[in-house]
Amino acid sequence: MTIEVPVRLADFFFSHRAGIWLSDHVVGDQLHRGDIIGVVKDRYGCEVEKVRCEVGRGVLLALRTYAAAPSGSNLGILGVIQSD
Repeated sequence: MTIEVPVRLADFFFSHRAGIWLSDHVVGDQLHRGDIIGVVKDRYGCEVEKVRCEVGRGVLLALRTYAAAPSGSNLGILGVIQSD
């Protein structure tokens, strides 16, 4: 099933802490401001950062697929959904 949404801007999101990147989302998921996209955990499994959607409404266009995430790593891209 295809859902058409008007995307005209991209929002890249990055890690602020080094660690292991984990997300339960997949490309195509729609998110709203404040939704958790994923988390960064340290080598002991302790959560060190929650990565949240910072746009009003977005669709995941890309998502990092390997776990190692040095500080400053690009974790993915959200397409910003423009409402009329």
